[in-house]
Amino acid sequence: KHTFATVVASIKRLNPNKTGAADQPCWYSACTKCGKKALGDELSGFNCENCNISSPTCTYKYVLRAEINDASGASYVTAFADQATALVGKTADEMKPLKDSDPDAYTAVMNAANFKRYRMRLRIEEESYQDVARLRYRLMGVKPVVAKDYGKELLAEIAKYDLPEETTPAPATEGADAS
Repeated sequence: KHTFATVVASIKRLNPNKTGAADQPCWYSACTKCGKKALGDELSGFNCENCNISSPTCTYKYVLRAEINDASGASYVTAFADQATALVGKTADEMKPLKDSDPDAYTAVMNAANFKRYRMRLRIEEESYQDVARLRYRLMGVKPVVAKDYGKELLAEIAKYDLPEETTPAPATEGADAS
């Protein structure tokens, strides 16, 4: 079972290396025909067990983890395909050669996403691993937040509440005797 939630959160950091290994990419090789995971490498070619075909090329697809912050704290989310591309600003097919040829430029692109605010649609699932329950968050939709529009939205939400009128305290009179 899963639940959906919409939050406004900032990217604290994109974490392309789940295990901390510097060489682990945040994408996988996929079949150019069906899009499923393809096995192999660029030297020997790629094999798709789903289509049962071999190809000298593949396409790359994101499996990107990101740490996000909102008013409730920090969480890790997993973003795939279009959502990950929206966060990074480039497709996995564009990032793979960049990482191979210019690691500094790759790091700069990944860091450029930090501290940007987004409206995120999350799918939240509870999973159990070794009898420990935890929540897993998957990014289903993402849109950048425009501060001006978001401020107006928040003011409209506040206006829905029946708040008392603000009263100004009476000014203190000078020379009043406190006795």
